[in-house]
Amino acid sequence: MNAAIGAPAPDAAAAGDVPPPSSADDEALTSRVQARFGEDASLKTATITVTAKDGVVLLDGLAPTAAAKQQAISAARGTDGVVQVIDRITVARSR
Repeated sequence: MNAAIGAPAPDAAAAGDVPPPSSADDEALTSRVQARFGEDASLKTATITVTAKDGVVLLDGLAPTAAAKQQAISAARGTDGVVQVIDRITVARSR
């Protein structure tokens, strides 16, 4: 109760705070990024692991070319819900 005006004190949710993302949100975001990778022919041979936490997406693995690496990063950044992409993708060496 707000003693100054005799009204209940506002709680965090009423103040417009957004609840933190849940693990289900993280899993859904991971799935959306992976689905975008699956739609791109240049990423079919890439072995990239996608992990999401609170809108931050970690890309880790191996891309066949530098262009495929950039495409993976662009696809992740273009996915709804992604606020940041951390790139740990390496490019396969030419033989």
